Amino acid sequence: MKTNYLAILACAVINMLLGMGWYGVFAKPWMEGHGLSPEDAENMSGMNYGVSIGAALVAALIVSMIWRRMGVCTWADGLKSGAALGVLGLVGTIVGYMFAQINFETSMIDGGFAFIQMTLFGLVLGGWVKK
Repeated sequence: MKTNYLAILACAVINMLLGMGWYGVFAKPWMEGHGLSPEDAENMSGMNYGVSIGAALVAALIVSMIWRRMGVCTWADGLKSGAALGVLGLVGTIVGYMFAQINFETSMIDGGFAFIQMTLFGLVLGGWVKK
């Protein structure tokens, strides 16, 4: 199997679309949980989004490398394996936020995003394989 850079790019687009939808729905409790005002959110720079895209590209590349080594090459296997990675992100966020004394609702918002993100990355990268 070869690295499918188009699938990795698709994951970055999925990341941005998911983020717009997810954090659009949970904007108010997310901002409150992180102590942000609506003005703070409006003043986020383009650098925030650039870093987010870059991080999504790196994450998708790493998942792609892991899938290649594991032999994941179906949509179903990618979905299951991606969900397993997503659980790691969810649990890690919950524990980290607990120690930072950030409320559980906020940890579920951010951890839930990580879970869905990795599940979708796994699905795309598992099923869209270049041989």
